[in-house]
Amino acid sequence: KIFLLFLLVSFVFLEIVLTHAQENNDNIIIVSNCRELQNIKNNLSSHYILINDIDCSETRNWNNGKGFEPIGKGEDFGKPFTGSFDGQGYAIKNLYINRSDEDHVGLFGYINKGKIKNIGIENAEIIGKRNVGGLVGYNWKGNVSNSYSTGSVKGENNYAGGLIGRNDVGEVSDSYSTADVSGNDWTGGLIGSNYGGTIFNSYSTGSVNGRKDTGGLVGENTGKILSSYSTGDISGKFWRTGGLVGTNYRTISNSYSRRNVKGGNKVGGLVGENTGNISNSYSTGSVEGEKFVGGLVGELLGTNEQNGTISNSYSTGSVNGRQYVGGLVGWSGSRETIFNSFYYNHDQNPDV
Repeated sequence: KIFLLFLLVSFVFLEIVLTHAQENNDNIIIVSNCRELQNIKNNLSSHYILINDIDCSETRNWNNGKGFEPIGKGEDFGKPFTGSFDGQGYAIKNLYINRSDEDHVGLFGYINKGKIKNIGIENAEIIGKRNVGGLVGYNWKGNVSNSYSTGSVKGENNYAGGLIGRNDVGEVSDSYSTADVSGNDWTGGLIGSNYGGTIFNSYSTGSVNGRKDTGGLVGENTGKILSSYSTGDISGKFWRTGGLVGTNYRTISNSYSRRNVKGGNKVGGLVGENTGNISNSYSTGSVEGEKFVGGLVGELLGTNEQNGTISNSYSTGSVNGRQYVGGLVGWSGSRETIFNSFYYNHDQNPDV
C-alpha cells in the first residue's frame, strides 16, 4: 500500500509539473538520465525539464575519453541552443568533458537567447580550449538564473569561468560557483568575460589562476556587476588581477571581495585596472604584486569616453608591492575621481 501510494503521489506530482510546463510552452521534453541529457543536442530549440538528480559518471568513458559533447555549437557550426532548460532544483553530478582542442565547452557549449534556470552542476571536470564554463561555454543574449557549479574548470586558452566562459549581453542572476578555475587570459571564478551583460546577486568561492585579466568573480567586465561577491584566493601571473574583477570598464556596485590576491602588475583587492565606475563596494583580503598595487584598485584610469571613478568604497587588507603601491589605489591619473572612500588596516596603522 505504501508503495502504491508513493507511485500515486509521484504520478500526481509529474502531472502537475507537466501541466504547468505545457501552459508556458508548447513543446516540453522530460530529461531523467544522462543519455537523455546528451540527446538535447539533436533538438536545440525545444523546452526541457529535469525531473530528478542524474549521475553522469559514465561520461568519463564516452567518445574515446572526450566525455560529454557540449549542447549547442558555436559560430562556425551555427547550431546554438535556443530553447529553455529548467532543472527544477535538481543536480547533474560528475559530468566529465575533456576537449582541450575545442571552443565553447560546458554542459551547454553555445547559447543564443536561450534560458537556463534552477540547475546545479556538481563535481564536474570540464576542460576546453576557449570559452569554457561549468554550465555554459558561451552565452549570447541568454538568461541564466538560480544555478550553480562545483568541481573544476580549465581553459587551455582564453575565457574560462566557473559557471560561464563568456557572457555576451546576457543576464546572470542568483547563481554561484565554487569550482576551481584555471586559464590564460580572461579568467574568472564565475565568468571569464562579461561583455555588456548583467550579473546580479551572484558569487564565487573557488580558487582562480590565470595570466592576464584574472578576477575572483569576473576576468573582464564591460557590463554591470550588482550585489555580488567573491571569496577565496586568486593568482594572476602578469597584468590586471583583482579580487572581484581583473579589468573593469563599466559598472560595479554594492559588491565585495574577501579574496587574497597575488599578481604581477595592476593588482587590486577588488579590481586590478579600473576605467569604469565602482560604488558602495569593498575588499578585505591581502594584496601582493609588483607595480600598481592597491588595496581596492591597482590602477585607476580614464579614457576618451569616460574617467574612472570610485565612490563610497573601502579596503582593509594588507598591501605589498614594489612600485606605485597604495592602501586604496596603487596609481591614479589626474582626471579620475575618488569620493568618500578610504583605506584602513590595523596592522599597518596600529595607532589609528
